[in-house]
Amino acid sequence: GEKPFKCNFCNKDFGHRRSLKVHTYTHTGERPYNCMLCETSFNDPSALASHIKIHTGEKPYQCSVCGTKFLRSSSLKFHMRTHTGERPYTCAECGLKFSLSATLKKHIRTHNPTDERPFPCTICDFRGATKEKLRLHNLNHTKPQKCLVCGLRFTSKKVLTNHMPIHTGEKPFTCDICGAKFARKGDVKKHGIIHTGEQPFECTICQRKFNFSTSLKRHYKVHEK
Repeated sequence: GEKPFKCNFCNKDFGHRRSLKVHTYTHTGERPYNCMLCETSFNDPSALASHIKIHTGEKPYQCSVCGTKFLRSSSLKFHMRTHTGERPYTCAECGLKFSLSATLKKHIRTHNPTDERPFPCTICDFRGATKEKLRLHNLNHTKPQKCLVCGLRFTSKKVLTNHMPIHTGEKPFTCDICGAKFARKGDVKKHGIIHTGEQPFECTICQRKFNFSTSLKRHYKVHEK
């Protein structure tokens, strides 16, 4: 089909303006899609939708052979290869075949040992075999606190402690007005706006006001059309 929208960064073409917009975030580094349950943000709404399943525990993709369930369809696809024996990725150097592209990339580095860890950390002596390994390592510096349940990382122990009730189901914070209970103190504050009628977030274009920052972000899309 026709693809009239072109990326100004890499010249890739898209059929829809929205697809181009989401793609552009991969170049700018912008992550406008925020998880309401933790502090993680994403550059793609589908990635956010997939992430939220970590909190809900939903695993909608099930293996028809062994019954194992997965969070993502791609994980199920990779898993199926353990049953079929499919190995679509071949090493051009020695001919060995692999079921995952990541495994092939790791193998290729055995042919080029000097290039095994080409991505150095700017803070310590660590060197990463891939950009993703370096990014994950850098979280030790920027977000040293890791949740042992879901693997998310946080900037401080206080933020991690605030995150844990998502897994335990504990709701220690109560609204003084209606008695509603919440897992995090910040959620009580957000909820309180419903009772006070406060609208602290104002559109800079039309001056319309909103209760929540997320509502304001959604509203701005009206002006983008």
